[in-house]
Amino acid sequence: MMQRFIEKNQVKGQLLLILVMGLTILLLQAHSSQKDASASKAQIIADVNRDGTEFILKKIRYT
Repeated sequence: MMQRFIEKNQVKGQLLLILVMGLTILLLQAHSSQKDASASKAQIIADVNRDGTEFILKKIRYT
């Protein structure tokens, strides 16, 4: 009886662990893609600024 209870809970614990690991991976991927997007936007602003076209620079900042 006790053995069966332990085995059942062990499976539940393993499934919970897999679920938590999966959610963590998804969170990390979302965070890294968000950082990539802001880095590319900053690069666009830097490129435009280097060209000296401030009108386009202001437009990018406000969008």
